[in-house]
Amino acid sequence: MEDAMGLDLAGLKANVSEYLNPRATLFKQAGADLIYGSLVASALMPIILTGSDLFAVLVPMLGDIGAGLIVNMVRGWKDKTDAAVARDILNSAQSNAKLRQAMDELLLKLDVIPAVVVNSGIKSPQNRGRNVHFLLGKMSSEFL
Repeated sequence: MEDAMGLDLAGLKANVSEYLNPRATLFKQAGADLIYGSLVASALMPIILTGSDLFAVLVPMLGDIGAGLIVNMVRGWKDKTDAAVARDILNSAQSNAKLRQAMDELLLKLDVIPAVVVNSGIKSPQNRGRNVHFLLGKMSSEFL
């Protein structure tokens, strides 16, 4: 049905929906990737902001290689926004499997996913478990 200006809004909506339908998985993955980057940044920033030696803090959890990979990635974050840092993490993780593995291990060792779920206000332990599984399932990480 066209409006007074000749615009078929229903047809346009249908065309947009048809165009977006095969791309829906891209949007879902983009969301999961942004979540992953934000979680890794959230795990690292408290350490960085204390002024502690990041390498020294990470070595017991990740070993020399994992800690070194993360420290190298973190260099240059000083003047970036949270969103830019999350994008850096995502780009680094996509291009370096060993770095991605180290970041996955960091998330596991610091219980980042359970902390997010607990802080999300989910009360039921049953629902909490399902949501942890959902979050993990959305991220294409080595530990999934």
